[in-house]
Amino acid sequence: MPQHRSTRTIKKRRRKVQQRRTRRKVQQRRTRKRTSKIQSILFKKDYYTKKDAISWLKSHGFKYNKIDVTEDFYRARQFQPRKNKKYRTLIPTPGIRLIIQI
Repeated sequence: MPQHRSTRTIKKRRRKVQQRRTRRKVQQRRTRKRTSKIQSILFKKDYYTKKDAISWLKSHGFKYNKIDVTEDFYRARQFQPRKNKKYRTLIPTPGIRLIIQI
């Protein structure tokens, strides 16, 4: 004669399975890496010449092919800015600003 499980037992089992799935999802979210990328590097003209900026970029392993010149800065874009992304500016040293995509 087959054994019938009670409704309570079945509900408990379903709840446990659902809890396990939820725990896995939470762990996956925690382990997912959130990386930030340097979108542009700005060199203040008061501190750097264009040549100095290019040598700094070379020595630190960044792209230096095209440098945009503005009124106050030399800008070395590493990639084009993307829509719907957040950006922050970091100032590691007085003459350099990093535009970071979060």
